[in-house]
Amino acid sequence: MLIPDRLRTLIDEGFIQHVIRPLKSGKEAAVFIVQVDGVVCAAKVYKQVELRNFRQRQDYVEGRQSGNSRDQRAMDRGTKFGKQKREEAWQNSEVDAMRKLHAAGVRVPRPHSNHDGVLLMDLVRGHDGDPAPQIAARRYDRIEAVRVHREIMQQIASMLCAGLIHADLSEFNILDSVDGPMIIDLPQAVDAARNNNAKRLLLRDVANITRFFTRFAPELRRTAYGEEMWLLNEHTTLRPDSPLTGHFQAARGVVDTKIVLEAIEDAKREAAKREEVRKWREEKGQRSGGAPQAAPRPAPPQPAAAPPAQPPAEQQRRGQQYGGQQQRGQEHRGQDQRRGQPPGGQQRHGDQRRDSQQRDSGQQRDSGQQRDGDQRRGGDQRHGGGQQQRGPQPRGPHRPR
Repeated sequence: MLIPDRLRTLIDEGFIQHVIRPLKSGKEAAVFIVQVDGVVCAAKVYKQVELRNFRQRQDYVEGRQSGNSRDQRAMDRGTKFGKQKREEAWQNSEVDAMRKLHAAGVRVPRPHSNHDGVLLMDLVRGHDGDPAPQIAARRYDRIEAVRVHREIMQQIASMLCAGLIHADLSEFNILDSVDGPMIIDLPQAVDAARNNNAKRLLLRDVANITRFFTRFAPELRRTAYGEEMWLLNEHTTLRPDSPLTGHFQAARGVVDTKIVLEAIEDAKREAAKREEVRKWREEKGQRSGGAPQAAPRPAPPQPAAAPPAQPPAEQQRRGQQYGGQQQRGQEHRGQDQRRGQPPGGQQRHGDQRRDSQQRDSGQQRDSGQQRDGDQRRGGDQRHGGGQQQRGPQPRGPHRPR
């Protein structure tokens, strides 16, 4: 018998007294029957990372949080130290999940301790006292298949109530123990509240178990325990003892016609308003001879502007001028009355003087313009006569002989 190095280390340190025999080997680990302090237990020895065959691990580790931010950064970067810490977190997650589920009443093996990649737990025994076999090796009649299937569904619901989903459940991960179906292999268990793939993984677990039991009870194919559990969990009404029926119907909301009609009317009003604004812009663009422009925003009303304040000295000066003009006007009106002339007589005499001056200046301009014209015409005649007496002169350098 080949004993792994990790298990041999525990033997040397005294944690394990004797290795009885290997039990089974899976894609993640190998299980051995060992003796610890005189009690027969199961020792799960995790394989090295390069020897594992577990695909799409990222779907399962989503939502898991490390207690140390430094370790979390190292795991995200993929350094050597980060890979080591990721492996430790993967192994410790199964111990934590088993303790949590065992405390919640879910049928899982009771964990003892975890030492350097070796998980010590109770050995699950079957009806004959030997290690319990997988349910995949059993054959059921129809009634027993329905009963065991419902019992496993209840265990899955209890796990969901505890906030965990197995995420890799099948007939090979359930043992036919003397106490009933026992769920094992939980390193990939996901948090139902933090993992975005939780619902998909739950439905896959339920579908795997249902597919196995439909070999013996075909009517189980029409059940929908996964959808029913998830709906109850979303409404926080799922309990470990909640009776599950396996029937589920997708919610079909009742349409309120009044709300729909109001929404339609609102949309029509908005469309009419937009059309009115568009026509107004087109008409404005045609009137202005250019392209339609956006409607200007109305300016907010402003208070009437008050006249600019004048300094006291300016106001006093303007008042004195206005008062002097009124006083002179009154004096002129008094003189006109004393002379027997109606008010405004001086104004008429002034108009007559201005008219006579304008006529005299106009006559002088006309006579001056006439003399200038006569002089220009006489000069033109004298110059023209001189040109006629001389005659045309030859051009160029040649001269008449």
